[in-house]
Amino acid sequence: MFLLLFFVWLVLNGSVTWEIVLTGLVLSGAVTFVCMKLTGTDLKRDLLLFRAAPWFLAWFFVLLSEIIKANYKMIRIILDPGIAVRQTLVTMDTGLHSEVARTMLSNSITLTPGTITVESRPDGVMTIHCLSWEMLDGIEETKLMRIIRKVEALYGQSV
Repeated sequence: MFLLLFFVWLVLNGSVTWEIVLTGLVLSGAVTFVCMKLTGTDLKRDLLLFRAAPWFLAWFFVLLSEIIKANYKMIRIILDPGIAVRQTLVTMDTGLHSEVARTMLSNSITLTPGTITVESRPDGVMTIHCLSWEMLDGIEETKLMRIIRKVEALYGQSV
């Protein structure tokens, strides 16, 4: 968090002088310290974010491609009156136990057109509303789930 705050400070200032750098270091350190005390985090958990950053980036691009594919399917459903819409509620055990992984998956599902996460329980079971069962068929073996499981392995049960 410290590095991110310091980087934003430098970008927003537009110039780099020793006064700006020193002020940015002090302010970034103070804000990071206060945030860590208020949220109960520590430096180790903050450093986990840097280890998981490549996986978050991969998750973003895979999610973007899934959103594009789902938009194409939704356009076909909207424009072709012959396609039957069979709405359904699906309950599935994701096997995800960390809060970060469950949040990533439920947000990924909700951001993808045609699906909404209705419930996400701490035991990893999710209830999802979708326009047809095919939209979620095989989700356990997708690239998105593999990436989310990697993030969960990095974070473990502590987050």
